[in-house]
Amino acid sequence: MDVNLAVVGLGRVGSIHARNAFRADGINLKCLVDADLGKAEEFAKELNCRATSDFQSVLDDPEINAVLVGTPTLTHYDYVKRALLSGKDVFAEKPLGVDIDQIDECYRLAEAGGKILFLAFQRRFDPAFGELIQAARSGKLGEVQFVRSTSRDSPMPSIDYLKTSCGIFHDCLVHDLDMICQVFDEYPVEVHTHAHCFIPEIAAIDDVDTVLVSLKFASGAIGSIEVSRRSNYGYDQRLEALGSEGMYEVRNPTSDSLLRSSDGGAQASPIPYSFPQRYRVAYNDELLAFGRCVAERSPSPVTHEQSRLNFLIAEAMEESLTKRAPVRI
Repeated sequence: MDVNLAVVGLGRVGSIHARNAFRADGINLKCLVDADLGKAEEFAKELNCRATSDFQSVLDDPEINAVLVGTPTLTHYDYVKRALLSGKDVFAEKPLGVDIDQIDECYRLAEAGGKILFLAFQRRFDPAFGELIQAARSGKLGEVQFVRSTSRDSPMPSIDYLKTSCGIFHDCLVHDLDMICQVFDEYPVEVHTHAHCFIPEIAAIDDVDTVLVSLKFASGAIGSIEVSRRSNYGYDQRLEALGSEGMYEVRNPTSDSLLRSSDGGAQASPIPYSFPQRYRVAYNDELLAFGRCVAERSPSPVTHEQSRLNFLIAEAMEESLTKRAPVRI
């Protein structure tokens, strides 16, 4: 089956997906959709496809059989629901909705219509993270006892973006949670959150910018997530898994492994500036995986149950912060 794709929303992530779709084998980029028609038209010239601000025209187009939703978070549910009801396969940025009922409805619609619903968690497609997960699951690390994920944003997202992001737990920490749970192959039974807001503009929208979450698992294993909205030295993304037989650590990639030392001190090459550079390969491979799911009618790697648990545990993290106490899942 040919994958004839429309990309809806040309913001931070949608523009990455659009360029990847233009280059991808097995995917035909047919249309770009954005509320800013001028922006869509300019982008469409570069990617040799049509542009529109009318999403309904995409739904009515029988040639287009797949839709990628990269719109602001609060609008995901509406676009995903309309696309599924129109018989399109859907790739959607997370979360699918603002509550568990919306998420469940999206999956019910996909199942009822025999459509692919592919939820984006691009870190699953990062080669280094994938190698660590495989090492943990294959037994190379022995009994995995502790996993730590660190994520620090560069540059800080705009306040306009943060206002519609559903907050730091659903926007950021859910990625770290997903990675830790992939390593352990289980989900936590308890979370405990500590957080603060150092940036007044973020405090003004009732969010936090610095978070530490501890996670307890039924197996006895422990997880730790540390996230910051602002890093002035680059996009810091690390994952460490400690087991009874060893430790694997994903470090920040650099252009070379040279440490330059002199009487002025030591200097290494800089880490990636932001997420498009850090996850360039992952974003591309994620889109190719969606294309295979559509073409082969194979299930999405992120299941309905995983989507539910990631959302509910992110909610529990936020509840723990509000209550200033651990929360059982």
